[in-house]
Amino acid sequence: MKKKSFLILASLAALWSCNNEDALENAAGGNQVVRVSVAAQLPPSSAVGTYALNAGSQNSGIDNVDPNTYMLRYQLEIRDVTDGDKVIYKEKLVQGIAAGTKQTSFTADLIKGKEYRFVLWADITLKTAPQADHFYKTSDAVLGLGNIELDADKFTVNDEAKDAFFVSELKTVSGTSIGLTLQRPLGKIRFIATDYKLVSAKDKPSVISLSGARYYSTNTTVYTRFNAVTGDVDKTAALATAAKTKAVINTAVANSDGTLTMFWDYAFAPKAEQVRLGFTVDYTLSAKCSKSYTQDAILIERNKLTTVRGSVFSVSQKIDVTIDDDFTGALTADNQKIHIGQTPYADIATAMTAAQAGETIELLEGVYAEDVTLKAGVSIQGAGKLSVITGYIKAASNSTLKDFTSSYMGKTLSTGTSTRTALAVSGTGVTVDNVIFEIPATGHSFTGGTKPEAIVTTTGGFIFKNSVISEPYWKGIYLNTGQNVQILNNRFNNINPFSTDVFDASMTVTGNTFIRSGFYDTRMPHITAPTALTNDVANWPAGLKELVGQIKESNTWTESGSSTGIGASAGHYSKAVKINSFYVGKPGLDPAGWIFK
Repeated sequence: MKKKSFLILASLAALWSCNNEDALENAAGGNQVVRVSVAAQLPPSSAVGTYALNAGSQNSGIDNVDPNTYMLRYQLEIRDVTDGDKVIYKEKLVQGIAAGTKQTSFTADLIKGKEYRFVLWADITLKTAPQADHFYKTSDAVLGLGNIELDADKFTVNDEAKDAFFVSELKTVSGTSIGLTLQRPLGKIRFIATDYKLVSAKDKPSVISLSGARYYSTNTTVYTRFNAVTGDVDKTAALATAAKTKAVINTAVANSDGTLTMFWDYAFAPKAEQVRLGFTVDYTLSAKCSKSYTQDAILIERNKLTTVRGSVFSVSQKIDVTIDDDFTGALTADNQKIHIGQTPYADIATAMTAAQAGETIELLEGVYAEDVTLKAGVSIQGAGKLSVITGYIKAASNSTLKDFTSSYMGKTLSTGTSTRTALAVSGTGVTVDNVIFEIPATGHSFTGGTKPEAIVTTTGGFIFKNSVISEPYWKGIYLNTGQNVQILNNRFNNINPFSTDVFDASMTVTGNTFIRSGFYDTRMPHITAPTALTNDVANWPAGLKELVGQIKESNTWTESGSSTGIGASAGHYSKAVKINSFYVGKPGLDPAGWIFK
């Protein structure tokens, strides 16, 4: 493992009187003095990021700051615990920042067999003045590292240079080396908007460059003083209201997965307590749309990462809060495209196994080449038409399928078995909303004789809305029953929109657009009604007549490429529905007495 090169400041001897005279004097009694190497190591895992300068990096503050601007400063005090914690050795090392392991070492002459307290503080300073304090004041002439104070005059948020580390340990010198591993006296909080990808492109530049003020709530306590010797926070010292509520304007960070990191900060936290922080973010979506977002009572803990993550810009604001024990949360919790809440999954099948009734599996944009069998009560939510499922889908009861594309190849991906349908619905309470059903132009297994349906249902209570089904599907929806079925605001492109084997007056069909390229029986809705129907409409059930009238008059009918509708000339028809062997709306073939023309 390569060690980092570091700069020992030549002026330290004059500034700090760095020596080991006390230790050498103690040797007069016959104690053995040994030269000890004190190795300092930052936490072995520091992968928590807000942004990264280097591609692929998701590291924490120390790896997110610009190495051309900042340095890493270590300060070590060795204290004699038998003499009132008297400081017998102190030294400061400054190290350049680069990717890789963060470690350094000091050399001190100590008495073998004697116990000492090793106190080490590490923070980030400016390269132009690496030995000078930056965010933290560490130059107390009496208390030394026993009094480290956040500089209120420099207080800001969204700055990774506020990251810092410490350790305070009692060690007995038994050899020539001592190892110390530091941790943060701070907790980190970050706020990530997961729906930033939904913001229109014309508004996104405003979000990033004019994201607005970020500040803590007036009732939030931001501690400013830390004792690195005892490891305690001084609860009597807190940031004044004027400092924590001042507007801090700086750029939010757009992440590669379409999220936006809007707020982050490091704050002192007591040893074994949680601190409640509240914050506000003011942001501008456009010149005419400025908003404010507030979160109160978010808990942070020492050396842990608190992530506030969820929808901010959309109407439905859903926020999840997680606390990472290892301070190793990735940039946006993970890089997987499939989630249930904050939990990522490698594929839909694995997520479905873990899902409980009432939960939703969320899909980011991408192609999901797998068959999907939904558990009862489990839903799927895509990110729009670019979330594409190419496999066979089976839905049980009480599920919603929303915002994705079904691009079905004609065979189940798991077994290679040919099936005529992309979606099979076997239970009540299933809703399909804003889903595009298509057959890809090439690579599918359908032939001219298979005449596939996009959807087959075996029960009632099915809702199909805001969706699109196009040829080469032959039929949109095959309904075994029309009971409590709703077909609302869809587009059926040159196909038989739907057929039902069992007529039910509770069926609703409104707001749809039926697009056809010519006269074919297969291009009109089909309803199977009681077999006793005759050519005399007067004997037909009232509910049947109402349904047919609704289908004809409450939907839009048009020729492909025509904006004026379908004419009633020979070879064409307008607003036609087939009931058993009768055609309602087909010129010359209407049942006698039909009134809905």
